[in-house]
Amino acid sequence: MEKGILKSTWEIFLKEIQTILSILYLSMIGIGMLFNYKKYNSFGINIFEYADVFHFLIAPFQDLTIMYVAIMGILIPVSLYRLWKLISRRFPRIRVILSLGMSKKSWFEPIRFIILGLIFLYFISEFAQGYANFTRDNIELLPSIKITYSDNHSTEGKMLGKTQEVLFLYKENKIKVILITAAVKEIEFL
Repeated sequence: MEKGILKSTWEIFLKEIQTILSILYLSMIGIGMLFNYKKYNSFGINIFEYADVFHFLIAPFQDLTIMYVAIMGILIPVSLYRLWKLISRRFPRIRVILSLGMSKKSWFEPIRFIILGLIFLYFISEFAQGYANFTRDNIELLPSIKITYSDNHSTEGKMLGKTQEVLFLYKENKIKVILITAAVKEIEFL
């Protein structure tokens, strides 16, 4: 009988962990899209015109900053939720005081989840804007590249980023969108 309970519990855990991982991955994709949008938008580029779906599927993993913020953005509301549960169990009077007595109301729990969701969205959007501002203000930290075309003329600049089809080059306070086709012979990082 006990083997059946353990097997059933393990199956439920595996089913739930797959759902949780799927939700986390979708959240990271959304966060990556937001970060990329804010970054390129700060230079006047609408990344959605140049990128395809695959670009956004791997966006959180291309830049460690995005991945760290995505993980923190998920961990902070979860930690707040767990902290509230701990306070509720061990210190019910403190729970009432912190909630200004509203924790006794029937509508409090749904509102609490909405507030946690809003905290998550606020945290992510603020960090995405901060990331975009940092990138724009510290353009000299971006890698310099030299692009050689098939006719052997070349251009240099700071690489803002790239998709499968285009490369964004910052040069002399202007953004150049360079198609990565047969016309580009070589891209050299300086």
